Amino acid sequence: MKKITFILGALLTIPSLIIAQEPTPNVYFKFDQANTSGTETYSEGASPITATFTPNGANPITAGIVSDPIRGNVFQLVDQKNFLEIASLPINNTDWSMSFWYKWNGAGNGMILKFEEASGNALFFQRNQGWATNTGFYPTEFSDSEPGSPLYITGFDDGRVYIKPYFVVDEWNHLVFTFDTVNDKITAYLNGAFYVETNEIMDGNLIDKVYQTFRLGNTFGQSSGGRYDDFKVYTKVLSSEEAIADYNGTKVLSVKDNAILNSQIKLYSSKNNFKLITTEDIKIAKVEVFNILGQSVDLKNPDKMLFDTSNLTSGLYIVKIRDDEGRFISKRYLKN
Repeated sequence: MKKITFILGALLTIPSLIIAQEPTPNVYFKFDQANTSGTETYSEGASPITATFTPNGANPITAGIVSDPIRGNVFQLVDQKNFLEIASLPINNTDWSMSFWYKWNGAGNGMILKFEEASGNALFFQRNQGWATNTGFYPTEFSDSEPGSPLYITGFDDGRVYIKPYFVVDEWNHLVFTFDTVNDKITAYLNGAFYVETNEIMDGNLIDKVYQTFRLGNTFGQSSGGRYDDFKVYTKVLSSEEAIADYNGTKVLSVKDNAILNSQIKLYSSKNNFKLITTEDIKIAKVEVFNILGQSVDLKNPDKMLFDTSNLTSGLYIVKIRDDEGRFISKRYLKN
């Protein structure tokens, strides 16, 4: 069976944060890079974390990193044999948080995300059949017969916590979960807003478990169709302001808002550089440049708005620009 390997960076330090500033993750899967050769090295920070993608041998082409019309390169699962297994995450016996974007494709009844103990217990589960025949997404002490967690984002109404299902086919949703080991509390945020919280200790003290397997996708032979983007892990409990900033830092503008922001940021190019010009009310917070394979490239930045491209080979590049409100747009730069 073909395997595609990703290397992920674990950032060693987290700078001091101010309210509403986007937090810095310890682990960050951007899924920006695509490599048709089957093996990819992707590294951020000094301590790489390895993740191995195993596609279904019968259908490996449509799974893995694909291009999404809204979010660009993303990670896709298409059937029960697809999954991404992460070598390790810094979350055992510590406060931690995670966030990611997810778009359900309407198929399947398997795991969205599985953090597994040796016993087989898992942390996140999604199904659209059985129990109440509803789309579900909830932290759970999962067994084959019964979901055991009181925290739900689902349509189940079984005496625990009833919350309307929010997953719509082919619609992106952003989720943040924080795990407070001191207060045994899990807090969830959905699309940049507080969603639900539990103060109960899960069955077997779920928060403090030592997890041995980390997977996006397949488990218990079930299918997990959908797309993922910007999967992050933090070794701290994010505040509500930080959770909202995490959402704002990776959200995608509507077509109308994108057109407005595009008109407020101009890119002027020449052979060996490009310059960004903005209207007075726009402040640029971050600029990233990618080649046509989705690989990030480093550029010298002498005066913040001027970028030296003399080290680039000729070709097309994508310039991803984010302002101080967390909005981002992409522009093209053609190096002659």
